[in-house]
Amino acid sequence: MSGNLQEVVQEVLKRIKPSPEEREHMNRVLSKVVSTLREEFKNLEPEADVLVEGSVAKDTWLTGETDADVFVRFPIKWKKEEMGRVLIDNVKRIFGSEKCRLRFAEHPYVTVRIEGINVDIVPCYRVEKGAYRSATDRTVFHTEFVKEKLSPEMRDEARLLKKFFKGIGVYGAEIKTRGFSGFLVELLVYSLGGFEKTLERLASFKPPLILDPGELYRGREEELYRKARDSLICVIDPVDELRNVAAAVSGESLSIAQYAAHLMLKNPSVSFFYPTYRASKEELREIVRSRGLNMFSITMPAWTNIPDILWGQAYRLLSRLSMLLEDNEFRVLMDKVWSDEEKNVVLLFILEECEKRAATLHMGPPYFSSNVTIFVETYLGNERTLVQPFPRNGRWWTILRPKARDVSEIVSKAFSSSEFLKGFPENIVKALSESKMRFGEDVVEAADNQGYLSFLERCIHPFSAMLRGG
Repeated sequence: MSGNLQEVVQEVLKRIKPSPEEREHMNRVLSKVVSTLREEFKNLEPEADVLVEGSVAKDTWLTGETDADVFVRFPIKWKKEEMGRVLIDNVKRIFGSEKCRLRFAEHPYVTVRIEGINVDIVPCYRVEKGAYRSATDRTVFHTEFVKEKLSPEMRDEARLLKKFFKGIGVYGAEIKTRGFSGFLVELLVYSLGGFEKTLERLASFKPPLILDPGELYRGREEELYRKARDSLICVIDPVDELRNVAAAVSGESLSIAQYAAHLMLKNPSVSFFYPTYRASKEELREIVRSRGLNMFSITMPAWTNIPDILWGQAYRLLSRLSMLLEDNEFRVLMDKVWSDEEKNVVLLFILEECEKRAATLHMGPPYFSSNVTIFVETYLGNERTLVQPFPRNGRWWTILRPKARDVSEIVSKAFSSSEFLKGFPENIVKALSESKMRFGEDVVEAADNQGYLSFLERCIHPFSAMLRGG
């Protein structure tokens, strides 16, 4: 590593490696959870076993992390729905429903808050490698792979890359982030040779990046290339040749990672790992006002306490609204979602304009096109036509009255339209009926939450915290 980068890495490692006290606390809590579950399942299902998995088991976790994974493996005689229901019901009974939060992956699981640690208790099947019946069945074998292949030094390299991805906002494969999972980070470090080499590969990234950490395609490289050539990044699961561990990584997350890696190698700084977004409400209001940003937000109550469902539905709603605005000739420059996952969901837009006072120039076909007659006749008697069709600079045009005068008019109609709301469950429809729209600098008030202010600052200045240095 370069001198300056080495200094940054050593400083960050001091901060991110769990202390002996943290390890002792984590191990004590997990031992308690595991022993309690094992005792309970003796009678319920004697063949079930209980295992600690994830980053704690692999020793790639970071100091301050309060998340851990415990897997309950059921015999394959259990039906998937029954397995999930029995696990959830018993976990709630054992630890108290007030400490539990229902979550979803391929099937439901439960997060239990115990002595400051969020323990995900996940059902899966006890199967042989390769004979998977659900996505979570692979996890045990993932843990085995990392423990076997990654040296203690390489596990520290994985910690560095995890913290780097957390700092730039692309860590996590869940719907909210669509970024790099913990296991993907470990495989990148293992395959590419460490933290710095991974940054170098990302900084010079040209798709597709194809990696086969388990060498499952040895001698079949052409087959692997054909399989992966349409992917931006393909990292073959070392315990399942049919799975791309990087499938969840969006182009947006990958692009952010590429540019951040470039910046980090160019000017190494601790601020990439510990970014600080510190703009106040007053500063953000002034930024929006002085730059003339046409910002528009919709705040509504969170309609479910299951994060993966919340984010999936929120992104779907955002997409439908963006298309509606575009269809009504309001150009969307940016659209984002924020939520605290408990109280509020905010849909944020930056638009070319929020109101239309002037007429709209509407483009028709080129001169001599077979569609000219249809275009002219369509707009001769159209109620929106202000100036009848005319030729100019190689095309036909007409000048129309805007479809809608302002954004609030469009959104209000949509939220009472059965066509727009089609496919959304009743709890979302209810949340929309309680929503509030804000414009311009008032979007800063869309949620009373410091996380929301940081989100706004990142929307406007995504790399400001890194470029400040530190």
